[in-house]
Amino acid sequence: KTSLLLANAFWNSSYLSLYMEICKLEKETSSWKQRWERSHNALLEMAADKQKSEQELAVVSRQLATLQGLCRTLQTERSNLLAKLKIFQAGGHVPSEKSPATPVEKCTKQCDQVLNHLDQSLNHISENNPVLDSYTKDILASFKESVAAEDTSATATTDCAVPPETIPVPVPASPLPDLV
Repeated sequence: KTSLLLANAFWNSSYLSLYMEICKLEKETSSWKQRWERSHNALLEMAADKQKSEQELAVVSRQLATLQGLCRTLQTERSNLLAKLKIFQAGGHVPSEKSPATPVEKCTKQCDQVLNHLDQSLNHISENNPVLDSYTKDILASFKESVAAEDTSATATTDCAVPPETIPVPVPASPLPDLV
């Protein structure tokens, strides 16, 4: 009987220790499962935010490219008009009347407003996503350099006494493409 009691006591103690170990492992498994679920949900949210930021960046980049093209077109048109004005002034004729607001000025103001809006959008996107920050800074720097280079080349090649605002320019039906 004593050996049976000893075996029973040994079995009870081993059963109790295994039961405690299983409970401990179940708690640990439960905590790891909760951690995984939280990290998985955070990962899904981050992926959605990244996709949204990339879509916004694509839209803003497309609008920026459109504005860059428009700016280049306006710079080319301005250079051509300044050259024509220089030729016109060389003939001895100086335009005397000054138009208050030409369509080019209106278009330039609209372009400036849209460009400011795009800059704000781009800054907002880059603040929310630091990975894209360096990319957007590179795009803005290259755009500003190209505009500055075009502007200096236009002013260096055509010096005139009359400001470009006074030059009347015919305007097509829709001066700005649909940007939105």
